[in-house]
Amino acid sequence: MSKWHFAEVTTSSKGQKTCQLTNDHKPIAFHLGSRLRTRFGASSFDKNVETSRKNLDFDVTNDKQICAMLKQIDDWAIQYIFDNAAKILKKVTSKDVIKENYKPLLTQYGDTIRVRTKINTAGHRVCSCWDEDKGTRDLPEDWLNADYDVQVSIPQLWIMGSSFGLTMETTNLLVHPIENECPF
Repeated sequence: MSKWHFAEVTTSSKGQKTCQLTNDHKPIAFHLGSRLRTRFGASSFDKNVETSRKNLDFDVTNDKQICAMLKQIDDWAIQYIFDNAAKILKKVTSKDVIKENYKPLLTQYGDTIRVRTKINTAGHRVCSCWDEDKGTRDLPEDWLNADYDVQVSIPQLWIMGSSFGLTMETTNLLVHPIENECPF
């Protein structure tokens, strides 16, 4: 992460503030994990509005390596924001306040640890989807009956009010359907 860098803050026409994140001026992308499961599938906050950008959470409870890597990325982001708070947040603030307002990549619900990603289901940055023979396929209709090998990118830091965090996007999925066996 020694060459990771946030660009200047930009504001969209809708008022969303972001900072592009790069590694030596190249996008940050990596293999998140293999045979990951999702508990809810791809969904949006407002169930009544159809959108091509959805949330997609993966259960990483049993993968300590993924958890450690994502914690390290969060720790790097917190330190970078602290060191550059005047430029990024437009004010100098304590590291404790930054930690309090930063939304980490990992969330824990009971005994389950999940990583939240965004997935584009249409448009120019649509997630590519692959079958077990490495051929292209459509995104799953039933997200819950498969395991996934997941590639992600971290394109930016988002800033909304006093909250901020990294955006992690699912860019490629290798789908491993789960075959249901007859219980009789």
